[in-house]
Amino acid sequence: MAPSAAPLFTIITPTLNASATLEEAVCSAMGQGIECEHLIMDGCSSDRTLEIAHSFPHLTVHSGRDRGLYDAMNRGAFFARGEWLIFLQADDWLPEGALAAFQAAMEKNPAAEILTGSAEAVHQIGDNLWEARWQHTSDADKALTVENIALGEPMLNARAFRKSLFKQAGPFDLAYSLASDRDFLLKLTALQPPVGTIDAPTYRYRWHEGSRTMNAGNSLSRRLTAENLAIAEKHIKSATDFSARHLLKLWHHRQSTQSALCAFEDLQPIAVIQAVFRATRINPSWPPSFAAEFLRCLAGWASRGFKTRSQSAAL
Repeated sequence: MAPSAAPLFTIITPTLNASATLEEAVCSAMGQGIECEHLIMDGCSSDRTLEIAHSFPHLTVHSGRDRGLYDAMNRGAFFARGEWLIFLQADDWLPEGALAAFQAAMEKNPAAEILTGSAEAVHQIGDNLWEARWQHTSDADKALTVENIALGEPMLNARAFRKSLFKQAGPFDLAYSLASDRDFLLKLTALQPPVGTIDAPTYRYRWHEGSRTMNAGNSLSRRLTAENLAIAEKHIKSATDFSARHLLKLWHHRQSTQSALCAFEDLQPIAVIQAVFRATRINPSWPPSFAAEFLRCLAGWASRGFKTRSQSAAL
């Protein structure tokens, strides 16, 4: 029997104990009306995740121990048969018409290697009632630029990638467990692949307390900030464009401020000193700038009970 033709899209969904939301994510992809390959990359869930996944005959389920979210995404890209890759997290959705919008954009711009649509993050305020926390809909927001990736919302999941491009730029670096998507997209900005934008929503993030980064909590702030600093330093070293280096240094400045605030919050003077030295190595003028920024945001910081925010760009 001849092998079936490769699908246009492969949707990759990493899971670990995602039984509360997986069915909604899968159904959002099924409701697109376009046939695609959908891979579930499970990290040995102990709840009903695998039972739910196996209840959908069209899903291809891989289950085994992995090294976290980005390892699962890398393995999904390896197994993918589709020409284009879309990463759908188990607690998010594809908006209605997302795949059709991607397909139309491919036909309009056949040379494109990345396509980016609009995205929003929503949180539940009642039964079947959702409120947007943020939305990115303009072409400027969707552009693959250092400014957007470092200082804005990377929107990895609102983008479709040619598998050949992922092989060229990837895989996700497992040294970063929370921010490897920023590192990956920053690598792509250096390659400058042909891109296309879509005037339609292609991804909806669920803002909730159980999310790793889409939440109002504070528990992952320190880890995320540390990873962002390491990624900024890595790309500052390799950047050849003056403007890119300037933007990366600005991102490093902001993350250094976040790191110092976390250390103040934890009453860790040694960590404060380490943050100062780390920031000053990149930007000698950081200390007085930080002092001014600290005073500027002191009132807001105090109003939060001296708690820093979990969002990577927030102070």
